[in-house]
Amino acid sequence: MSAHDQAFWRQYAQTYAMLYGILPVQEALKHVVWAAGITSHSNVLDVGCGTGFLMRVLTEFFGIWPQITGLDHTAEMLDVARAVPYAGSFKPVLADLNRPHTEWDLDGQTYDRLVANNSLYAVDSPVSVLRELLSVAAVNARLVVSTPRPEASIQAVVSEHLRMFTVRGGSSDDEARRVVELFADIRRINERILANERFHFPDSGELEDWFFRSGWRLTSVRTTYAGQNWLAVANRG
Repeated sequence: MSAHDQAFWRQYAQTYAMLYGILPVQEALKHVVWAAGITSHSNVLDVGCGTGFLMRVLTEFFGIWPQITGLDHTAEMLDVARAVPYAGSFKPVLADLNRPHTEWDLDGQTYDRLVANNSLYAVDSPVSVLRELLSVAAVNARLVVSTPRPEASIQAVVSEHLRMFTVRGGSSDDEARRVVELFADIRRINERILANERFHFPDSGELEDWFFRSGWRLTSVRTTYAGQNWLAVANRG
């Protein structure tokens, strides 16, 4: 990553944790956990762990605390993740996903559950990263990838949040005002992400090609995150 990129991700780290309060974010994370089949006995590699959303959803909605190794290339993201209350083992690792897995400080471990939530779009080559993940996958490992679709819409996420909030008995008008303020900075950052030609927003055929070329056996693809992300499940071999 260039110095410019690092400055961008440091800026994102200042607001990223607030996204967890958005209901479609929580639902998408639950979809990842269900699809991965994570249990209290899993050894999980959280690829691009950010500020620790996976730990939060496992604690708050599932009440399980598997062993997690969290990879991220931004120290500020990992600093926030370290502070997440989590009853299980969490090892934060500062790692450049564009480099070989031998440089990721994984102590020779392999993992039976691997999740990449909103991370592969930003790497240089998703296929190369998926190949590296295959190298640290245990026998019969499962990988779940949630990644933005082409022309993903943050407004669709906001609309779904307000719908879910209203169904749960809240005031949509009050919540709409809160979300507008919350998303002011996040929307600007997401617009920059979606406009970055170096990032990857695959259609279904391109997504399937990522897995085929990397050696993972793709078993299912559907949408999540208010229809704005792909949710792909693959097994080793």
